[in-house]
Amino acid sequence: MDEKINNILLLVKGSEESFRAGDVAIELAGALSARIIALNIVPPDVIKAMVKLLGKSESEAYVELSEDGWKYLYAIEERAKDRGVKIVLEQEEGNLEKVVLDFARRYQIDMVVIGRETKKRTALQPPHKLLSVVLDYLTIPVLIV
Repeated sequence: MDEKINNILLLVKGSEESFRAGDVAIELAGALSARIIALNIVPPDVIKAMVKLLGKSESEAYVELSEDGWKYLYAIEERAKDRGVKIVLEQEEGNLEKVVLDFARRYQIDMVVIGRETKKRTALQPPHKLLSVVLDYLTIPVLIV
């Protein structure tokens, strides 16, 4: 690999897979003197599903997903700080593909790290589309942990 990796995008979801991916991203960032941009996305389709299936209001669903996302972001931030790794925390509401592409450009992302889902999806968890987005629109390495 000829190009230096300066910025690693870590997609953080409310899951144990996020911790595993976070630990790998932290180790990589430390070894490469890179910065992590940890991103949690609150997708509108999941909010709508929570409203429909669980009877929550849109604001209740948003707050629940947002708070859960921040919980995981802060936990990964603590792990990064303990290892002396630079990290930026971000949370956005929006379409997964658009948000990832915007962040990749905004932060000049050199690599993406994502956690592989190990459990069956429920109706509230759409398939992980990030890999196809990165492969279709970006020419950067993707590490699936």
